[in-house]
This record gives sequence, structure tokens and C-alpha cells, in this order.
Amino acid sequence: SSLSGESNFHFIKETQKTENQVQGNKEFNIAEDPYLLDHSINGTPYVPGVMGIETFAQTAAFVLGKTPKVIKDIHFHLPIKLLKNKPVRIKITAEKENNGLIGMKMESDFINSKGVKLGKTRTHFTAKAAEKFKSRWASIEKPSIPEKRKYKIDKDNIYKVYFHGPSFQVLDGIISLDKDKALGVFKKPKTPLWQTKDENLISNPMAIEAAFQNCGFRDIHFESKMALPDSVDEIIIHNNDDRTEELYVYSVYKGLNSEGKSAYDAFVFDKDGNIRIEIMNYVAIPTKI
Repeated sequence: SSLSGESNFHFIKETQKTENQVQGNKEFNIAEDPYLLDHSINGTPYVPGVMGIETFAQTAAFVLGKTPKVIKDIHFHLPIKLLKNKPVRIKITAEKENNGLIGMKMESDFINSKGVKLGKTRTHFTAKAAEKFKSRWASIEKPSIPEKRKYKIDKDNIYKVYFHGPSFQVLDGIISLDKDKALGVFKKPKTPLWQTKDENLISNPMAIEAAFQNCGFRDIHFESKMALPDSVDEIIIHNNDDRTEELYVYSVYKGLNSEGKSAYDAFVFDKDGNIRIEIMNYVAIPTKI
């Protein structure tokens, strides 16, 4: 019982459905994904981890017929780079597992100019989608929000260090920064991800990006290290409304894990204290800057 057809999602196309599996493709290219230019390292665009997460959220939504609540066991194995700005075609596979989870992966093949596949298939990102979750928001000690907002580190100083271009400059500033916690403000950039259209995103990736950047700034500030995303245990999407102009991002540093990587929990919430996104055990690899 194979069903193939177009999904209405931006990040998964040319889908084929069998009973337990969905396969699709996504070509990352500058024309369709112009924000990639704002996520370049030494002139090479990299597919942002949060767009990998959004790809998984959209894939799971396609499989489930509804927005997933949880994306978990996320691993960023191998970056997706657009060398010389050339498009990269990614294969997406989603499989229903016995425990009710959906296992997903993003892979690519290296095809030479003659159309011949060289080497093994490369796995870039993997994750699972789930419905059940246990929130920790009610039980954690909340950060205190000052009456008058004064930034300890403003946007200009953040993006002097970070490589992100305008559409990825999602932190308006950091209000407080200690060795083990940081409170920042997410603000929707004036430069949209897509100039010509408004894509319907379902995991609010830019708010997740703000949380990742807020976590990472701690490593920069205290350790002079740039931390690159490695894995996330769990992202709970409590509310995916991405129209809110400003949200708070709160990061809790948990120290180095057994592999010497920085580990964090992070929480995105609105001015009324309602939790939007909860990020459990975001792990990043610190590299000297």
C-alpha cells in the first residue's frame, strides 16, 4: 500500500508512504532557503541544527497528521554543508517504532558529475518524535525578570563573536549571565528567513536557535570556547505559535558531561511566564576560539 505525493511542508517533499515508513527528500539550496547565507562559516553555508529539528518536526507531522509534541534523541552527526554554495539533496526517512515513537534520519549520497554514487551513504542528523512528555517547568527555580530591562551583553556584542547573519540574529541581548545560568531575550529579527513568502514552521526553530545561542554564549564568556551543537535529549513544544515578537530564554548550565561536552537545559517562555519550549540536555562540543 504505497502512497506517494506532495506534502505541503517546506522541509519534506517527494514523499512515499508505506505502512510503517515514510521517505522523502529535501534539497537545501540558496534560492529556496536564503537564510542559509546567514549561517555560513568561512563562506560555506551550513544547514542550521534548528532547521534539521524543523525538518524532523515537519516529517513527524506528515506521518502523524498533527504537530508532534516532542522531538527527542536528536543527534547532529555530520554537518550538511553547501560547498561552493552548491545545493545538497537530503534523503529523509521516518519509521514507526513499536513503542509509539517515530525514528527519523537525514542522509545524503555523494554523486559525482557523471551521476555515480561515491562512497557510503552519510548520516547527518537523527531524531525521534514522541507524544508523551514530562514537563519540568513547574518545578524549576524561575529566573527573576527585572522591572526595567538592562542588558549585561547587548546584541552588537553578541554578534561580534557569533558568525550569524541578520536573519539568525535572534538574541536581542542577555540580561544576566552567571557561570551556571543565563537569561536572554529572543526577538524576531527584522530580516525574515524568507523574503518572498512566509513559511509555515511548526517547531518555532528561531526560538530554539535563541536558546542554543544563549547557552553557547556562556561557554564563550567564561571559557573562551565556541560550542557547536552535538545532541539534544528532548525538545518539548508546548506552544509553537511563532508570531510572538519577544520571548525570554533561560539556560541552566549543568557542567561537562562524561565526554567533556557542555550540557544545558533551556526554557523559552513568554512575558506572562507561560512555557513555550523546553529543551532537555542540550549538549555542545566546545572548541577554542
